Amino acid sequence: MLPTEPSPIESPVRPDDPAPDAVRQALRQWADADADTLPTLEEAALQVVNLLWGSLADERALPIASLLAPGHSDLPDHLELDASLRALLYRALCALPEERFASAAPFIAALQDWLDQRTALDALETGPAPLESGLDTPLRAVNPVLQTLLARMRRQSDFPGLTAQIVKIQRLASSENENLNHLTNEILEDVALTNKLLRLVNSARFAHLGGDISTVSRAVSLIGFAEVRNIAMSLVLLEHMHNKAHAEQIKTEFLRAMFAGTYASELCKTPAEQEEAFIGAMFQSLGRLLCEFYFPQEANRIRLMLAEAPATTLDQASRRVLGLGFEELALGVADVWRLPRSMQRLMRRKEGPPPSRPLTDALERLRWVATAGNEAADALLRAGPEHSLRQLERLAQRYASSLDYTPQALVQLGLSASDKMAAAVQAMELEVAPDSPALTLLRAGQVLAADVPANLPANLPMRAAAPLAHEPASAVDLLATGVQDVTQAMVDGGSVNDVLRMIAETMFRAMQFQRVLLCLRDAGTEQLVGRLCLGRDALRVQPMFRIDLKAPDNLFSAVALKGVDTLIRDARSPNVAARLPGWYLRGVQAASFLLLPLQGAGGTFGLIYADHAEPQRADFHERELALLKSLRNQAVMALRQLR
Repeated sequence: MLPTEPSPIESPVRPDDPAPDAVRQALRQWADADADTLPTLEEAALQVVNLLWGSLADERALPIASLLAPGHSDLPDHLELDASLRALLYRALCALPEERFASAAPFIAALQDWLDQRTALDALETGPAPLESGLDTPLRAVNPVLQTLLARMRRQSDFPGLTAQIVKIQRLASSENENLNHLTNEILEDVALTNKLLRLVNSARFAHLGGDISTVSRAVSLIGFAEVRNIAMSLVLLEHMHNKAHAEQIKTEFLRAMFAGTYASELCKTPAEQEEAFIGAMFQSLGRLLCEFYFPQEANRIRLMLAEAPATTLDQASRRVLGLGFEELALGVADVWRLPRSMQRLMRRKEGPPPSRPLTDALERLRWVATAGNEAADALLRAGPEHSLRQLERLAQRYASSLDYTPQALVQLGLSASDKMAAAVQAMELEVAPDSPALTLLRAGQVLAADVPANLPANLPMRAAAPLAHEPASAVDLLATGVQDVTQAMVDGGSVNDVLRMIAETMFRAMQFQRVLLCLRDAGTEQLVGRLCLGRDALRVQPMFRIDLKAPDNLFSAVALKGVDTLIRDARSPNVAARLPGWYLRGVQAASFLLLPLQGAGGTFGLIYADHAEPQRADFHERELALLKSLRNQAVMALRQLR
């Protein structure tokens, strides 16, 4: 049996701990390594050990593994090691094959996951580096109450994981160095997030995209990085809501925040404004959500205080109970999560009446739009279905001049936001209790449609919440849908890169491959070189694939040159392993794989490689193989445009 790997929260975070820097340095060296110089599993583990302890790496692997074994306590005090990292190193160096990692690849991936978790934990203690120069000192650095609340949140088992996910999504969606392949791959690694995202982009909120989007690749290319970030962060918050005893109250707060973001997005006139307004309005509610997540007793006391003293404001109640306002709590956590300063500015709610003339400053308008979204959500929750229209009309009268809409248009946009919320809730498969106040947010459009004035602008039609189809039930369905989508993308003039990414993703999701990789011929070297990879360790594995077409004794080269579709059910059998290149055995070493050559009039110009981690997963039905070959043929057609 493998040793149990404790949650990172069980290990102390020490500011002087050298482990994160050692792991980071090793990962950086491996990222820059050529395919032929990638270490073996033992070499990789000893490299980390050497960075941590120096001379211990001169010992043989087995004694070091004994020192790292669970329950062993002979390591000197000054060499104390994080329990999770210790378990990973043990699995890399132990003598028993059944307890070891299969190869260096999963070990390196596990180290990266450990480092991501650890970085998130360290951020809670010391804070991230400043995002921009000349900014104010982070709130949590000067507010002891906030520091105490953050420490309480950190001790909860799921907060470090939530923090790591938010930080990762934000980094991917905002970094200029991250490409579309990387972002798509990160989303695909989380099956639940993938399915919910695809259902959301086919809901009424994104009706302008035409629907029938079946791949993350297509969704990301159509919606853009910023919108995917918004959806992903919303869904991550939703996932962490589950398994709480007070889940229904959390759900109400989450839907309230979602409605605020949806209505704020409706109030904007350009896609760029809509993206910023949605996340800004939603995260204006972050403090309330966090309080419900992690301080349920305090949240209940705040609600009781507001019920007993209606004149008390939410800010006053939260300060009396928590010691600080919800906004300060939200901004402190936003700093931990490294949210951009532009987003943090939108999280500051505007106070007082809105201006009486149209807003011309872009930032000020977005802040007022986000505030209006939250006011509308609060008003509908307080009013109940029978008084919803009156509340929307009152809000419309207040904001019509500053937002440059007629009051009737603002009411209609509120109803449209309600319809889109209903579709989004269905897409996320949320169940709302019949007596939940949140139903007002979802049914306002349905209940009030008959009461809306008839003289509304023609360009603001009501959009009903359309029913959403469930995910295809079989691999054949997913593959067939993918073939249709790729065909449509090619008819619509989609770029070759988008088409190839859709093909790879369709194969990856439908057949549940460990990874899918596309190799293309490099004219200068006569090699097939990895160009696009989805799945486990994609960024590390892709550059390893350099298949020399002048070496026909290599299995990959032989298959590619002959143009024969080949399924290897057991890649570890001696007769197969003998024909695999050394870089593959050291750095990839999949249990089974499928090879689909790409050929044209001039011969072989590419290869699709797809693998499984287990040999028994490599049996395909005839229809599945036929559809996989159809996707390969579509890749050939797309690539001919470049030849």
